[in-house]
Amino acid sequence: MYEVDATMADDEFIEMWNAAGQFLQSCEKEVILRWLRADPLPPFLEHMSFTIGNQIFHIRVEDVDQDIQAPGSLDGFRLLTNKTGGVPCVLWMERVNEQWKPVDAGWGLRNAFDNEVVNPAELVTGNDIEITDWELHDLGVGIAKQHLESLGIKVTERIWWDPEITPALWFEGEDSLEWVIVDVTRYPNEPPPVDQDRLQQHIESFGKMGRPHGHHIGVSIASIEERFDPENFPVSPIYRSYGVYPRIVMSKSLSERFAH
Repeated sequence: MYEVDATMADDEFIEMWNAAGQFLQSCEKEVILRWLRADPLPPFLEHMSFTIGNQIFHIRVEDVDQDIQAPGSLDGFRLLTNKTGGVPCVLWMERVNEQWKPVDAGWGLRNAFDNEVVNPAELVTGNDIEITDWELHDLGVGIAKQHLESLGIKVTERIWWDPEITPALWFEGEDSLEWVIVDVTRYPNEPPPVDQDRLQQHIESFGKMGRPHGHHIGVSIASIEERFDPENFPVSPIYRSYGVYPRIVMSKSLSERFAH
């Protein structure tokens, strides 16, 4: 178990975080860096994540002088990297002439648990790596978010990675914030149907906080290589950094209001 840190990051940390992100982006030369998480919003398991090829890199941004308290815990960070198989990195930063700079040369990254220097480009291989269940869930939540936004819905918050933390999405409703439980599975499974008992429990719980309007989205994800003929062909694994085919089913509370 780990404690979910849902506190907002303070302005000093966000300033350091922004400098760290700009620095990492500047390291993208011979490789293509694709951001997975690039916002300093709670809850925090990590501070940012990106992929290069077949590798995921999870980053904690830390003040080397320890004047700024970084949000999130090492226990949560360790759980994340164990569940995704991502590389646990720390980017130590220091303030130099009123500007935040990385302490180390190169990518500025070290392994968060053994302090070895990390060069992301050197860890990428040509091997196909099947995505983990946490990666699948996070991918599905991102797909659900994009689908809602395509319907003109303004999503204000998303939860990263952990399928046990629900709801996964929040958006601006007519009278208050509304929330969405997102369940994700792999093809050939159908998109998970709404669990009415769980939905009702959430409605009662969040209703006490003035947020009673809840919904559900089920997402089934197939590999870009899928032939959709499981009786005659094996189901294709979903590999990291490959394309996918999603299938989305919204609860009636969403589809009747927003589907065109």
